[in-house]
Amino acid sequence: MSNAVASSSHSHTRTVVVSPSDSTVVPWLQLRARIREGLSQRNYYVASSEDLGLLWEGELLDASERRRRITVFAAQHQWRVETEADGSTARFQVATASGLFRETLSRNHE
Repeated sequence: MSNAVASSSHSHTRTVVVSPSDSTVVPWLQLRARIREGLSQRNYYVASSEDLGLLWEGELLDASERRRRITVFAAQHQWRVETEADGSTARFQVATASGLFRETLSRNHE
């Protein structure tokens, strides 16, 4: 991994460049790259069970934990996500500011 750090007396900038070999060390980077590529071509990306398996590589998880990890992963990248009940597939979309606002409001009223 290549790190470049630039600093001055008032600001710090850190740029991290991830090489293709890094994605084999950190499996979820592969999934993030696939989703970003898919979203650059259309307004959604459907991740297969093989794709999503990168989030729990080798761990045996029940459906609710798979859905939780998918939801957390999507939130970390500011994507909207809809998952199958068993957590086998998920549809990712770029979250718009208004969409995030509506979801927050609806959750606060539940």
